[in-house]
Amino acid sequence: MTLANTTFKAKRSAVVHRKGFWKAFESLPHKEMRPVKDELREQLGWSISNFQYKKRGESPIREDEAVLIESIFAGFGLDAWTGEKI
Repeated sequence: MTLANTTFKAKRSAVVHRKGFWKAFESLPHKEMRPVKDELREQLGWSISNFQYKKRGESPIREDEAVLIESIFAGFGLDAWTGEKI
C-alpha cells in the first residue's frame, strides 16, 4: 500500500520545467551523449520515447527529475536548461 501511495505522490510532484533540456544535450561532447541519455533513463525510469518528449519539452519535467538533470549537466559545466557554460 505504501509503495502505490509513494508512486502516486511522485507523479503529482510540482512541474518545474516545460522547456526541456535539448540545448544542454546538444552542447554535450558527442561521445558523452549516449552515456548521459542512458544515465537519465536509468535513474528516472524513462522509456526511450519519454526521454525524447522530456528532452524536447513536450512533456513537463517534475521537480524531482529536474534535480537529477541539473546535477548531470553541471558535471559537464552546462546549465541544464539553456546549454550555456556555468
